[in-house]
Amino acid sequence: MLRGHELNADGDYAGAQRCFVECYQMGGDAEHVAIARLSAANMALKMGAVGDALTREYDDLLRSSADLPPELVETIVRKRGESVSQRDSPR
Repeated sequence: MLRGHELNADGDYAGAQRCFVECYQMGGDAEHVAIARLSAANMALKMGAVGDALTREYDDLLRSSADLPPELVETIVRKRGESVSQRDSPR
């Protein structure tokens, strides 16, 4: 996760996304997996990969959010809204 955050700060969103995907694929408790998935989805959003697939990723996170802290759920909802806004905005 730390390396992903470093790459994000350096503007290497693709590299950061790979790190975050690797983190959530490793598993762990629900909160840590959700944070890694959210971070990976956020990198896709930063790279402009908006669309139904990204919105579904945020939706999947929300469906499995029963055990997540409210602050994390709020962030997922906000980022989902950003993905929908970007997906639906005229180009």
